[in-house]
Amino acid sequence: MDQSNCKNENMFDSGEDVHGHLIQRGFMEGYTCWVKHGEQESGSGAAADRSGAHNQEDEDEHDMFIPSPLGGEMVDVDHDLLQDMLRDVEDLAQNERDGMKFIRLVSDSETPLYAGCKAKHTKLSVTLDLMKLKASSVWTDKSFTDLLGILKAMLPVENTLPEKTYEAKHVLCPLGLEVRRIHACPNDCILYHKQYADLDACPVCKASRYK
Repeated sequence: MDQSNCKNENMFDSGEDVHGHLIQRGFMEGYTCWVKHGEQESGSGAAADRSGAHNQEDEDEHDMFIPSPLGGEMVDVDHDLLQDMLRDVEDLAQNERDGMKFIRLVSDSETPLYAGCKAKHTKLSVTLDLMKLKASSVWTDKSFTDLLGILKAMLPVENTLPEKTYEAKHVLCPLGLEVRRIHACPNDCILYHKQYADLDACPVCKASRYK
Protein backbone atom coordinates (compact mmCIF):
# COMPACT_ATOMS: atom_id res chain seq x y z
CA MET A 1 0.00 0.00 0.00
CA ASP A 2 1.20 3.45 -0.79
CA GLN A 3 1.83 5.85 2.06
CA SER A 4 -0.31 8.96 1.96
CA ASN A 5 1.07 12.47 1.77
CA CYS A 6 0.66 12.72 5.54
CA LYS A 7 3.98 12.42 7.38
CA ASN A 8 2.34 10.02 9.83
CA GLU A 9 3.71 6.73 8.52
CA ASN A 10 0.77 4.84 10.00
CA MET A 11 -1.60 6.43 7.51
CA PHE A 12 -2.11 4.66 4.20
CA ASP A 13 -4.30 5.25 1.18
CA SER A 14 -6.94 2.82 0.06
CA GLY A 15 -6.34 0.61 -2.96
CA GLU A 16 -8.53 2.86 -5.07
CA ASP A 17 -6.55 5.95 -4.03
CA VAL A 18 -3.27 4.20 -4.75
CA HIS A 19 -4.47 3.32 -8.25
CA GLY A 20 -5.44 6.93 -8.82
CA HIS A 21 -2.05 8.13 -7.64
CA LEU A 22 -0.30 5.76 -10.03
CA ILE A 23 -2.19 7.25 -12.95
CA GLN A 24 -2.04 10.90 -11.88
CA ARG A 25 1.41 11.27 -10.34
CA GLY A 26 3.52 8.74 -12.13
CA PHE A 27 6.99 8.02 -10.80
CA MET A 28 9.11 9.71 -8.14
CA GLU A 29 10.19 13.35 -8.52
CA GLY A 30 13.38 13.83 -10.50
CA TYR A 31 13.18 10.46 -12.25
CA THR A 32 14.36 10.39 -15.87
CA CYS A 33 11.45 8.96 -17.83
CA TRP A 34 12.49 7.42 -21.14
CA VAL A 35 9.41 7.70 -23.33
CA LYS A 36 9.65 5.30 -26.24
CA HIS A 37 13.34 5.63 -27.13
CA GLY A 38 14.13 9.27 -26.47
CA GLU A 39 11.18 10.97 -28.18
CA GLN A 40 9.28 13.71 -26.39
CA GLU A 41 6.48 12.54 -24.14
CA SER A 42 2.96 13.06 -25.37
CA GLY A 43 0.54 15.23 -23.46
CA SER A 44 -1.35 12.22 -22.16
CA GLY A 45 1.74 10.84 -20.48
CA ALA A 46 0.75 7.30 -21.42
CA ALA A 47 3.38 4.73 -22.17
CA ALA A 48 3.46 3.84 -25.85
CA ASP A 49 5.31 1.89 -28.48
CA ARG A 50 7.77 0.28 -26.12
CA SER A 51 9.68 -2.49 -27.82
CA GLY A 52 12.19 -5.17 -27.00
CA ALA A 53 12.84 -8.85 -26.62
CA HIS A 54 14.32 -10.58 -23.58
CA ASN A 55 15.13 -14.24 -23.17
CA GLN A 56 14.97 -14.40 -19.34
CA GLU A 57 18.35 -16.16 -19.15
CA ASP A 58 20.51 -15.67 -16.07
CA GLU A 59 23.04 -13.44 -17.81
CA ASP A 60 20.34 -10.95 -18.80
CA GLU A 61 18.26 -10.95 -15.64
CA HIS A 62 19.66 -7.63 -14.46
CA ASP A 63 17.76 -6.05 -17.35
CA MET A 64 14.61 -6.52 -15.31
CA PHE A 65 15.71 -3.68 -13.04
CA ILE A 66 15.83 -0.70 -15.34
CA PRO A 67 14.48 2.87 -15.70
CA SER A 68 11.54 1.64 -17.77
CA PRO A 69 10.06 -1.81 -17.27
CA LEU A 70 10.54 -2.42 -20.97
CA GLY A 71 14.07 -1.23 -21.75
CA GLY A 72 17.26 0.20 -20.28
CA GLU A 73 20.27 -0.46 -18.07
CA MET A 74 20.10 -1.54 -14.44
CA VAL A 75 19.79 1.16 -11.80
CA ASP A 76 19.24 1.20 -8.05
CA VAL A 77 15.49 0.84 -7.77
CA ASP A 78 13.58 2.82 -5.17
CA HIS A 79 10.35 1.18 -4.12
CA ASP A 80 8.53 4.06 -5.80
CA LEU A 81 9.66 2.56 -9.11
CA LEU A 82 6.93 -0.02 -8.62
CA GLN A 83 4.40 2.75 -9.20
CA ASP A 84 5.88 3.59 -12.59
CA MET A 85 6.12 -0.06 -13.52
CA LEU A 86 2.47 -0.67 -12.68
CA ARG A 87 1.38 2.38 -14.68
CA ASP A 88 3.32 1.29 -17.76
CA VAL A 89 2.13 -2.30 -17.54
CA GLU A 90 -1.47 -1.13 -17.23
CA ASP A 91 -1.16 0.59 -20.60
CA LEU A 92 -0.12 -2.73 -22.12
CA ALA A 93 -2.77 -4.87 -20.43
CA GLN A 94 -5.39 -4.28 -23.09
CA ASN A 95 -7.19 -7.59 -23.38
CA GLU A 96 -9.19 -9.40 -20.71
CA ARG A 97 -6.54 -12.00 -20.00
CA ASP A 98 -3.78 -9.43 -19.56
CA GLY A 99 -6.18 -7.31 -17.53
CA MET A 100 -6.57 -10.12 -15.01
CA LYS A 101 -2.79 -10.48 -14.81
CA PHE A 102 -2.44 -6.77 -14.22
CA ILE A 103 -4.93 -7.00 -11.37
CA ARG A 104 -2.77 -9.72 -9.86
CA LEU A 105 0.32 -7.51 -10.21
CA VAL A 106 -1.44 -4.71 -8.34
CA SER A 107 -2.61 -7.20 -5.73
CA ASP A 108 0.95 -8.44 -5.17
CA SER A 109 2.08 -4.83 -4.69
CA GLU A 110 -0.43 -4.54 -1.84
CA THR A 111 -0.10 -8.02 -0.32
CA PRO A 112 2.10 -8.04 2.81
CA LEU A 113 4.98 -10.51 2.94
CA TYR A 114 3.39 -11.84 6.11
CA ALA A 115 0.79 -10.62 8.59
CA GLY A 116 2.11 -7.83 10.78
CA CYS A 117 5.20 -6.99 8.71
CA LYS A 118 6.13 -3.43 7.75
CA ALA A 119 3.85 -1.98 5.09
CA LYS A 120 6.72 -1.53 2.63
CA HIS A 121 7.48 -5.26 2.70
CA THR A 122 4.99 -6.50 0.14
CA LYS A 123 5.14 -9.66 -1.93
CA LEU A 124 6.11 -7.62 -5.00
CA SER A 125 8.66 -5.30 -3.37
CA VAL A 126 10.49 -8.07 -1.50
CA THR A 127 10.58 -10.26 -4.59
CA LEU A 128 12.01 -7.34 -6.57
CA ASP A 129 14.70 -6.70 -3.94
CA LEU A 130 15.73 -10.35 -3.90
CA MET A 131 15.84 -10.56 -7.69
CA LYS A 132 18.06 -7.46 -7.73
CA LEU A 133 20.40 -9.26 -5.35
CA LYS A 134 20.35 -12.35 -7.57
CA ALA A 135 21.26 -10.28 -10.61
CA SER A 136 24.04 -8.28 -8.95
CA SER A 137 25.50 -11.43 -7.36
CA VAL A 138 25.20 -13.44 -10.60
CA TRP A 139 23.46 -16.33 -8.86
CA THR A 140 22.14 -19.30 -10.79
CA ASP A 141 18.45 -20.14 -10.74
CA LYS A 142 19.18 -23.16 -8.57
CA SER A 143 21.14 -21.24 -5.94
CA PHE A 144 18.44 -18.57 -5.81
CA THR A 145 15.75 -21.20 -5.37
CA ASP A 146 17.80 -22.61 -2.48
CA LEU A 147 17.95 -19.13 -0.91
CA LEU A 148 14.20 -18.67 -1.29
CA GLY A 149 13.66 -21.99 0.45
CA ILE A 150 15.82 -20.95 3.41
CA LEU A 151 14.15 -17.55 3.73
CA LYS A 152 10.66 -18.99 3.41
CA ALA A 153 11.37 -21.49 6.19
CA MET A 154 12.51 -18.64 8.46
CA LEU A 155 9.39 -16.54 7.88
CA PRO A 156 5.98 -17.07 9.50
CA VAL A 157 4.12 -20.00 7.99
CA GLU A 158 1.54 -17.85 6.20
CA ASN A 159 4.07 -15.86 4.16
CA THR A 160 3.77 -14.95 0.49
CA LEU A 161 7.43 -15.26 -0.56
CA PRO A 162 7.82 -17.21 -3.84
CA GLU A 163 9.28 -20.69 -3.38
CA LYS A 164 11.23 -20.94 -6.63
CA THR A 165 13.06 -18.68 -9.07
CA TYR A 166 10.43 -19.29 -11.72
CA GLU A 167 7.70 -18.11 -9.35
CA ALA A 168 9.71 -15.00 -8.46
CA LYS A 169 10.11 -14.11 -12.14
CA HIS A 170 6.41 -14.67 -12.68
CA VAL A 171 5.56 -12.28 -9.84
CA LEU A 172 7.61 -9.53 -11.48
CA CYS A 173 6.48 -10.19 -15.02
CA PRO A 174 3.01 -11.82 -15.00
CA LEU A 175 2.16 -10.50 -18.46
CA GLY A 176 5.04 -12.36 -20.05
CA LEU A 177 6.52 -9.08 -21.24
CA GLU A 178 9.94 -9.54 -22.74
CA VAL A 179 12.72 -7.04 -22.20
CA ARG A 180 16.04 -6.54 -23.89
CA ARG A 181 18.98 -4.44 -22.76
CA ILE A 182 19.18 -0.92 -24.14
CA HIS A 183 22.18 1.04 -22.88
CA ALA A 184 21.65 4.65 -21.88
CA CYS A 185 24.07 7.55 -21.90
CA PRO A 186 25.35 8.08 -18.32
CA ASN A 187 24.14 11.68 -18.62
CA ASP A 188 20.69 10.63 -19.89
CA CYS A 189 21.21 12.23 -23.31
CA ILE A 190 20.22 9.29 -25.51
CA LEU A 191 19.44 5.60 -25.56
CA TYR A 192 21.72 3.39 -27.64
CA HIS A 193 18.88 2.25 -29.85
CA LYS A 194 18.05 2.41 -33.55
CA GLN A 195 20.47 4.93 -35.15
CA TYR A 196 22.60 4.99 -31.98
CA ALA A 197 22.75 1.23 -31.47
CA ASP A 198 26.33 0.77 -32.72
CA LEU A 199 27.91 3.87 -31.19
CA ASP A 200 30.58 3.64 -28.49
CA ALA A 201 30.13 7.20 -27.21
CA CYS A 202 27.24 9.61 -26.79
CA PRO A 203 26.90 11.91 -29.85
CA VAL A 204 25.64 14.69 -27.57
CA CYS A 205 28.00 14.82 -24.58
CA LYS A 206 30.72 12.47 -25.92
CA ALA A 207 30.62 10.32 -22.76
CA SER A 208 31.78 6.75 -23.26
CA ARG A 209 29.09 4.15 -23.60
CA TYR A 210 31.07 1.71 -21.48
CA LYS A 211 32.73 2.21 -18.12
